[in-house]
Amino acid sequence: MVLWGVSTRFGAVPNGRREQRRCDECEKLTSFYEANATDKLEVFFVELAGARQRRMVCEECGHDIPVDEKQPAAAPTRTATAPSLPRARPTEKELSADLAALKKKMGK
Repeated sequence: MVLWGVSTRFGAVPNGRREQRRCDECEKLTSFYEANATDKLEVFFVELAGARQRRMVCEECGHDIPVDEKQPAAAPTRTATAPSLPRARPTEKELSADLAALKKKMGK
């Protein structure tokens, strides 16, 4: 009699991808998140082998699928920037200079 087993554990990737898709297992339109999957093979409660890979995991049922490596990683979230100050209205002299430069550029 040999006691053996295979276990898989998932750890969400910080700032990893998230996408909406239909799950093949639970057949629901749900959110999938990017996770590190660790598979372990154990015999008599001693780990013999382990493998680690990226997977997309269904939040509803836990079903996992391979990550499409061609798809770019999630874009980093933008941080709020300080609001810009309103521009001062240009003077007549500045407008005339800009208009003259534009006419010169256009060849007129």
